[in-house]
Amino acid sequence: MKDEEEMNLPAIPDEEELNHLIDAFLEGRISPEEKNELEQRLRHDETAVAHCVDRIEFNALLEELMNPVRVEVIQKRHLVYERVNGLPRFSVKQSQVVRIGNPKSGNYLEIPPGLAAKPMIPKAMWAAILILAVIIFALAFGLYRYYSVATAETPATLVLKNGDFELTDLSDDEDAMTYTLLDWQDFFMTDKARVLEVARYSKQAVRAKSGKNVLLLEPDGGFVAQRLAFDNGEPLTVQANLRIRIKGWVYGLKSDADKTALRLALRVVKGVRPEMRQFEIDFKFFSVEAGLWKAFEADLVVSEESLRMAPRFVHKRGERIKETNLEGEYLSLAIDNRGTKNFYVDDLSVEIVPVEPVD
Repeated sequence: MKDEEEMNLPAIPDEEELNHLIDAFLEGRISPEEKNELEQRLRHDETAVAHCVDRIEFNALLEELMNPVRVEVIQKRHLVYERVNGLPRFSVKQSQVVRIGNPKSGNYLEIPPGLAAKPMIPKAMWAAILILAVIIFALAFGLYRYYSVATAETPATLVLKNGDFELTDLSDDEDAMTYTLLDWQDFFMTDKARVLEVARYSKQAVRAKSGKNVLLLEPDGGFVAQRLAFDNGEPLTVQANLRIRIKGWVYGLKSDADKTALRLALRVVKGVRPEMRQFEIDFKFFSVEAGLWKAFEADLVVSEESLRMAPRFVHKRGERIKETNLEGEYLSLAIDNRGTKNFYVDDLSVEIVPVEPVD
């Protein structure tokens, strides 16, 4: 109280109760009785009005985005009829009302026009202008951030579709297997590649590396192939000094005479049967261990020399082998079983890695 007297500020009766009413109004939890009490205090107590404006300003600055406050300045016109010296007279008067509300709750208060000429109203008007400025700035900044993020160019990422083979639900399949490989076999089909719900298929002898499903590749023709693309749908094309890293897991069912049974390759496939030609850009072999999951990782590179080459596989009898410019052609990843025993593959992924500079 001493500080208020020294600063010539009038004391506010029941300030704690008034704060409770103001906060309840701003938060949309004010009861009809409390709202009526608050309106009465604002209608008859200028000090309470000034305190209300200060508290609204404080709350708006701190919580505008979470609990918006709407301030309106309403101009009203009044048509007045009266008799002066026995003669009728009409006049038009204007008044301004400051209307403060919470759009979330739909509750509004009006500071009555009778107080419009009092000294505290300019302060209320300045508070309203300040609050509106905060709202406009917040909206403008939010829109700027939204459109900046929306229009910013995000680098595309190379992805392998269905690399974990989980897109197919085999829970209702009696055999726990299917020859349908979603997002794979872009060019060909083979009965030596299947997706299995491996735990059920093997009677709990083998578990998938993750999830439920794995890819089974049989020897003598078991393979899968996928045309590589980015997450925005753009295809990956042949370009010099491109390095692609392939990662995954392989599980051998039995010991294989050919330990390097898993083969990865980057290929370009032009046309289909009977005029299909396959160009092999790069390839790697990996060993397969029986009875355990083993991680593998390979970097396949598109070198300058591989931009022009003759096809490695030609599926048209009598076609003359000739070099072809492959720059700009679509790249595919092929995975083959070149051993003598079955094996499983799971959790495949791809990424583009920088090519190390040559000294």
